[in-house]
Amino acid sequence: FPALFFSLTLSAQNVQSQALSPEEQVNGIMKTMTIDDKIGQMLLIDYSTIRNNFNDIVNYKIGNIHFGADSDPFLNTSGAWVTICDSMQTIAIASNLKIPLLLSTDAIHGHSNVSNATIFPQNIGLGCTRNARLVEEEGKITAFETAATGIRLVFCPEIAVTNDIRWGGSYLSYGENVSLVSQMGNAFINGFNSTVLPDNGKVLGCPKFSGSVKFNKDASEIRYCATSDNSVSVTLDSSLKKSNAILLSSTLFSRKQSSQNNLDYIQKFKNNFKGIIITDWELTNTLQDDYYNILKTAINAGVDLFMEPSSYKLFIENIKKANTAGEIPTSRIDDAVKRILTQKIKMGLFRHPLS
Repeated sequence: FPALFFSLTLSAQNVQSQALSPEEQVNGIMKTMTIDDKIGQMLLIDYSTIRNNFNDIVNYKIGNIHFGADSDPFLNTSGAWVTICDSMQTIAIASNLKIPLLLSTDAIHGHSNVSNATIFPQNIGLGCTRNARLVEEEGKITAFETAATGIRLVFCPEIAVTNDIRWGGSYLSYGENVSLVSQMGNAFINGFNSTVLPDNGKVLGCPKFSGSVKFNKDASEIRYCATSDNSVSVTLDSSLKKSNAILLSSTLFSRKQSSQNNLDYIQKFKNNFKGIIITDWELTNTLQDDYYNILKTAINAGVDLFMEPSSYKLFIENIKKANTAGEIPTSRIDDAVKRILTQKIKMGLFRHPLS
């Protein structure tokens, strides 16, 4: 009977069991999770909002933390990053479910937020080289250097076809040629994904998808002058599906175009995609609707993980409200959480959560 009881109470603490498949491990964890636990896994908040209060990791069951542009440690060295990342991980794995955090950052041209990191040319310059082998090496180096600081989810490369240099993000694109963007994107992702850490773990590379970006000449809302569409997605899908996570650029959902088309694209894309769909920084601020309806629409369309740097309390409140009202099915929340936990297990985060 003790053995039977043990098997029925599987938790994240014994997820390391090599006898279980990732799916079985995830199902075991899910059985122990409350709705609050699940919603916390769907959140990606910014380090700056909890810098002085790590207790919120446990209080709000936060599952993922991002290091944005203004979230560098005060002492910006690789050692300081490791100390902070491991401190937060220690809190997470000491909590009830012992689910490790997925810690993320942007690294479009190297781990540029850290002192003495390798800095690469911007993508527009690398596109000019037409040297896919060089870009593949960049991917490998970026994976190793981010992992060395405790980061295991990295937003790179930018998958965008720039059609007008007036777009402020033009330098992030490999160029205006769809085939070139696909070639270089594939090279970076191949290099990044081939990287195996000393503990046999992996770093989760997450391309940022902006589609084909054009300039909107109607400047009545200057903030939204760049518009994007997914018309090139058929060509770029091969690059995106090589990764197990994709970040959707806010330009895909600007107020000067129909965001519904792109929400439809998410649903179609996920038919053959087992990874995680992630929103851009406070994507909800770019959509025309109230916060509640935005979250409801996005989650039901297939978004799994929301980058809500500072509004995580409001996020939790609204998701619980929509779930209670039956407007966000529990099955959709479960699907999102299963995808997130699956990646955490496959990348070895449960086995080796610390740097």
